Amino acid sequence: SKVGETTKNRRHEAQRAISALDPNRIKGRLQTHDKVEAAAEYFGHFCMLMHLEHMEELRQIKRRTQRLPEMELSRLGWCLDGLPCTGVFGRREPKKVSIIGWEDPGSEMGALALPPSVSFDRLKFKR
Repeated sequence: SKVGETTKNRRHEAQRAISALDPNRIKGRLQTHDKVEAAAEYFGHFCMLMHLEHMEELRQIKRRTQRLPEMELSRLGWCLDGLPCTGVFGRREPKKVSIIGWEDPGSEMGALALPPSVSFDRLKFKR
């Protein structure tokens, strides 16, 4: 069945990701002021766990935004739709010299108007 195949693919993807991890490479590289190695190892362990948790959160967000329709994402507070642009400002020139044939137009910032009915408590991103 399709569900079983999806589960099998996820399991295979997880096993591949875990086998590619080297705990010593992602462990926090900490040094304490008093050079106590045990304390650095202890807190380095938690830094590694926080990093893995952050990576998992990003994976879940990516998966959710790819699977759910736009209206559902909007209803859940993961995106806003139909916001009018009130202004464009802050044009920045490109930071680097571009490669011939690859034009870098720089960047601009824009302001969007939020409707009065927006509940910031429901949004999944910060102001």
